[in-house]
Amino acid sequence: MKAWKKRDELKTLEEVFLRNIGASSLDDINNWFKMSYADEYGIRGLDEAVELVSKFKNEPVKIIGDYDVDGVTSTSILLLALKANGFTNVTYRIPKRFSEGFGINMTIIDEISEGLIITCDNGIAQPEAIKAAKDKGISVVILDHHEPIMEDGKAILPDADVIVDPNAIKGSAVFNGYCGAGICLKFARKLGVSKNIYQMLQSLTSLGTVADVMELREENYVFVRNGLKNLLNPNTTTPGAYALVSAFELTKNLTAHDIGFKLGPAINACSRMKDDGAKDAVELLTFTDSYVKAIPMAEAIVEVNNQRKAVKEEAIKAANKYIVDNCLMGDVPIVVRLDGTPEGVIGIVAGNICEDYKVPAIVLTKTPDGILRGSSRSCGNYHMKNNLDKVKKYLLKYGGHEGAAGLSLSEENYAAFVDAIHNTAEGFVNSEEDNTDIVYYDLEIKANQIPDVITDLKKFEPFGNGNEAPVFKVTGYSVNPKGGNFINKVTSSYDITKLYYKSDVVAIGFDMSSRFKEPPKSVSLIGTLNDNYFNGKVTHQIEFADFKSEEIKTVQTPLAAKLASMAMMS
Repeated sequence: MKAWKKRDELKTLEEVFLRNIGASSLDDINNWFKMSYADEYGIRGLDEAVELVSKFKNEPVKIIGDYDVDGVTSTSILLLALKANGFTNVTYRIPKRFSEGFGINMTIIDEISEGLIITCDNGIAQPEAIKAAKDKGISVVILDHHEPIMEDGKAILPDADVIVDPNAIKGSAVFNGYCGAGICLKFARKLGVSKNIYQMLQSLTSLGTVADVMELREENYVFVRNGLKNLLNPNTTTPGAYALVSAFELTKNLTAHDIGFKLGPAINACSRMKDDGAKDAVELLTFTDSYVKAIPMAEAIVEVNNQRKAVKEEAIKAANKYIVDNCLMGDVPIVVRLDGTPEGVIGIVAGNICEDYKVPAIVLTKTPDGILRGSSRSCGNYHMKNNLDKVKKYLLKYGGHEGAAGLSLSEENYAAFVDAIHNTAEGFVNSEEDNTDIVYYDLEIKANQIPDVITDLKKFEPFGNGNEAPVFKVTGYSVNPKGGNFINKVTSSYDITKLYYKSDVVAIGFDMSSRFKEPPKSVSLIGTLNDNYFNGKVTHQIEFADFKSEEIKTVQTPLAAKLASMAMMS
């Protein structure tokens, strides 16, 4: 049984919030808002970018984005901002996920003969494509947040006219934690947009910031806190974005968690299921006609996401079967081959294997052109990119970072690659397994306090990376049976269980049902609190990560005690 331990001596929700977000007082948080509203979060290069772009108001402007949520929202922000400012010839291009891969490429350059290119959420690591554009006489502005290519410890920057990238040009920004959408929003503000357009763009920025797992601190906190509010108002977001929020029944309440687990995956599903599918997401988010016309567009994306989830589940089942059939337990990394599986879901499968088996994972699938393409996820002290460096002679192409990477190789090198990659894992330690015998919590409350505490929690949202949601120890959670059962399983496909306290308070646990050896009557729980909105009803909820049964103490009235005593004497 795991030990429960309070993380520190903090006693109030405000103290925990300030610790989690890295601030010393609420005045620090207020200052973030003041600085943002006064446009004091400067980034070098923005003024120059606006000056150059403004010269192309009646010339061809091509926005080159990316196919993930950040790339889609970055593209959408620029498209809306430029059109709102009277640019007459603005188009965009998203690299095709499977046939082209990430970032501006030579195929795209060949399509453009003149004018201006603005890259967003890419460009800093594509110097060859940028050079080709410049050689054709095309002007180039890079709006990016990624790291540049490094050679001998020195950054190799593309030969663009203007580069705005706080992570490539060190010391060029007051805050360097923006995603691509955040950089584009700041560009749009410098360009000059109305208050209403800015609110719309900020709503899209919240999608990109959360989905790209940026830290919710400094100006990011401002963008997401305000952006979530804007997404809930059809007058402060685009009809397309509001239709997507509506399709997920989130118009009454929307959190960063909803972006991370509902809206973001749906936007990503467009490119995961179709080579050029990301344009469908851009068309929805930039749709400015009526909300009614946007509804079928949003519903179509939800349906694509449902298809993606079904494909993912089948792929995960196939991957687990492959691991068992080939006795791969114990391999580091686990290499799974799933020929025929759509390329867009193999990264999700790799992440699932990594999480379930606690080891790095590489999932490969054969594409129609006969090439094996793969996606990988890592954990512990295994640096995926560095280890792929060691076996690059077997690869056609690869790239990534410590936690994840993409790769491709020919069929003839497959066996040699698998043998070689297994030899790179010496000394692997999964640090994520350290201290798994201890569960930490921040504050202790009683079950009947859950509704009031959730109300207080909302003052400090959004929660996410850089502002983790407080973890509570909840005591005195008396479990009431529902439908004759103390434990209710939500679905047949997933191990999700519910424990009911009152009609408006429920506890939900994942992969927990097997731990209940007998029906629980009263439990203590450790988890996070939130409100769940469904069918017009609000349910206060604790998502619990651990539980312990409590002994129910029976309190006798004086009369009952006297009767019991008389019975014993008779």
